[in-house]
Amino acid sequence: MKLKHKLTADLVTFVVIFAVIILLVTFTFFRFNVSLNSLINEAEPTLKAMDHMLLDVYQDNILLLDYLNTQNYNEALDYDKEVEISDLRCARVEDDLQTLIVLGVISDQNTIDQYGLANELHHDVEAARNKLLILHKKELATNENLTLEKNALLDEHGTLFREAVNKFTDIVDNVDKRNKVLRTKLLFQSRVYFFFLFALIVIFLVVLLFRIRSFSLVLVKPIREMIDKIDTFVDGNFKIRIKSSEDISEISDLQTNLNNVFSVVEAVANRKPAERTSIESKLLKQEHLDVINLVKNNALKKRKTTMTDIRKSLDITHPTAISRIKILKEKGYIELEKDGRDKLVNLTSKVDF
Repeated sequence: MKLKHKLTADLVTFVVIFAVIILLVTFTFFRFNVSLNSLINEAEPTLKAMDHMLLDVYQDNILLLDYLNTQNYNEALDYDKEVEISDLRCARVEDDLQTLIVLGVISDQNTIDQYGLANELHHDVEAARNKLLILHKKELATNENLTLEKNALLDEHGTLFREAVNKFTDIVDNVDKRNKVLRTKLLFQSRVYFFFLFALIVIFLVVLLFRIRSFSLVLVKPIREMIDKIDTFVDGNFKIRIKSSEDISEISDLQTNLNNVFSVVEAVANRKPAERTSIESKLLKQEHLDVINLVKNNALKKRKTTMTDIRKSLDITHPTAISRIKILKEKGYIELEKDGRDKLVNLTSKVDF
């Protein structure tokens, strides 16, 4: 596979996998998020209805006390209009909430049950109030003394009133508590999501770096092998060949071309021994040529060359000088001669360039 295509395929595959994981995580998060938000949103109209009912029973209680203080029938009729307006306002709120339940906007059964119970209590309070209003109007219209009956109904109304207020308050408190729990869960889920997203990005970058490193090794390994084989070839082993790498076509083509060059050079060297020496000489590394040229120039000037001279003239360490001289000696380009504590370096007849 060509290098460009391999890089593109690997990158696209990696990005697609990462994108799919991100989408799955995001989808899961938003699904739970929407679920919790819907529960919170469902509670809002219920809370509004509870607040309205609570306000309505308080207003009705005040209105009832004012109504019972009326002294004539016409004055009582005026209060009837206010009661009717209050009931219509409350009925609209109840109708709106029932519509939301029917449409499925409010679907939590616990919320629906709580609202149903509160609605029944509200109607009970209104029913007790209406009985008192009718009895009081009867008393005004007939001048009968209905105080005992009114007091009994007033006690009943008071009991229902307190029960309704307590129930409405409990429902509101419970819904508020549940909403706080849901909001805490939402906040926790959001933090978990962003932490997980951050972790995924870090993992993505780490894996990407490892993938780049792995891919670079795929490139470096055959290149390093080619360099080693070329060094061996330059050192005179013309039979050496590079094992072809099939992973990347560009490198495989380069290896094939180098092997072809090696084969041609080997064929020429085997066919003409004199050419072999010339080829080997031309393939010498510059660091070895520097040593030969130094000794050669000194010889032309009728000067001897020692190991110390080579080390100082080429500004290299003693081990490096020994290593280079050893290779040249093995190839037959120089000879060593003892000279006191040092050694003389002389060129052989093989050096004719």
